[in-house]
Amino acid sequence: MQTITLEIEGMTCEHCANTLSNVLGLDGVNEKAVSYESANAIITFDNDKINLNQIIDTIQNETNFKVKQKQL
Repeated sequence: MQTITLEIEGMTCEHCANTLSNVLGLDGVNEKAVSYESANAIITFDNDKINLNQIIDTIQNETNFKVKQKQL
């Protein structure tokens, strides 16, 4: 398991955070906490099922949000 914090650009309201949370319902993502106020997403995932690049690609391809920075 790995936990990362991603800085997300483009979230402006709770609906945006809920949209991102739904998009992060991927196989291998065990926990997610999304905050538009903090402009971030804290994600715990199983490296054997999904990797960080797949998560970032999904966010950027399925939403209008951009991943600005990541903290491992």
